[in-house]
Amino acid sequence: NEEKMVRRRAEITKPQIRSELVFFKIDVGSVESLTFFKDLLLHLGFKITFELDHQIHFTNGQMGVVVHHCFHVSGSGIYVLDTGINTLFFKVDSRKKVDEFNEKFLKVRRIPITTNDGEISEEGKYSIFFKTPERITVGIISD
Repeated sequence: NEEKMVRRRAEITKPQIRSELVFFKIDVGSVESLTFFKDLLLHLGFKITFELDHQIHFTNGQMGVVVHHCFHVSGSGIYVLDTGINTLFFKVDSRKKVDEFNEKFLKVRRIPITTNDGEISEEGKYSIFFKTPERITVGIISD
C-alpha cells in the first residue's frame, strides 16, 4: 500500500505543462516595505519601468514585478489592506496549453475562471485567470 501511495504521489506531482513565472504582484502594508522591495529588486538586477508614490513596476527582461503599497482611505482614516502575493502570471507554450490547463486542472477541480474562456488582452496575450482559495489571482497566458 505504501508503495502504491508513493507511485500515485509521483504521478500527481509529475509536471503536465511546462511553464515559467513571468509576472507577480506583491501588496505591502507600509512605505518602509515598498522601499525595502525597491532596494532588493534593484540590487538583484531588476530595473524600474514605472513608478508612483504607492506602486513600482520592475522588470529583469524576463519577469515583471509590481510592488504595491495597498491601503484604503476612508472618512475615519487610512487602513492597510491584506498584504502578500496578490497576482501570479505563468506563461505556457501555446494557446492550446492554456485551454488544456483549463480542461485538465481547473475544470477537474471545479475552479471557475474569472475571465472569458481564452480572453485575448490588448497586448495580444491569450489567457485565463482564476482565484486560489486565498483569493490570489493566477493567470495562465500564452502569445
